[in-house]
Amino acid sequence: MVGDMREASDKAWYAAPAPPGEIEPRAQSQSGPQGLVAEGLRLLQRAREQTEPQPDIDDELRLLDKAREEIVKGHGKAKAILHQGSTEDSQEALKAVERGRWMMLADLEETETSLVAQADDVAEEWTPEAQMTLLFLMEKESRVNLEKARSLLAPILEYQPSQEPPQEN
Repeated sequence: MVGDMREASDKAWYAAPAPPGEIEPRAQSQSGPQGLVAEGLRLLQRAREQTEPQPDIDDELRLLDKAREEIVKGHGKAKAILHQGSTEDSQEALKAVERGRWMMLADLEETETSLVAQADDVAEEWTPEAQMTLLFLMEKESRVNLEKARSLLAPILEYQPSQEPPQEN
C-alpha cells in the first residue's frame, strides 16, 4: 500500500503541466480551499489519463500454465534421450536438465505469485477521498520542506562578509 501511495503521489506531483490556456495560472486558481480542491482533482484526472492499461492477469496466468506444460513435456523427451547414453557425460547432462527444469518451474511459480499480487493491488482502487487526502498531505509536506529550506538558508543569506578578515592570534 505504501508503494501505491508513493506511486500515486509521484503521478500527481510530477504530472505534466497542462497546455497553455487549458487551466488558469496557479495563483489565480487557488483562491481558497475550493481552488486547491479543483486543482487537485485536475491533477488526479491527468494522472489517471496517463496511467498505462493493466495487462489481463488471467491471460498471463494461462500463458504461464502453457509454458509449464511445455517444460514438463520437453523435460520428459530430453530425459528419455539422455537415458540412452551410457557415458558419465550423459548422466551429468541428465542431472543438469533436471536442475534446469526445477529452476524454470520455480521461476514460473515466482512470476505467477507476482501476477496474483498485482491483481490484488489492482482491486484496491484509490477512493477520491483518499486521493484528496494524499494531495493535501503532499502540499503540507511541501510547505514544511520550504520552511526548512528557508530556515537553513537564512543564516547564509544574512551573512555579509566584512571588509577585513578576522585576525588570528
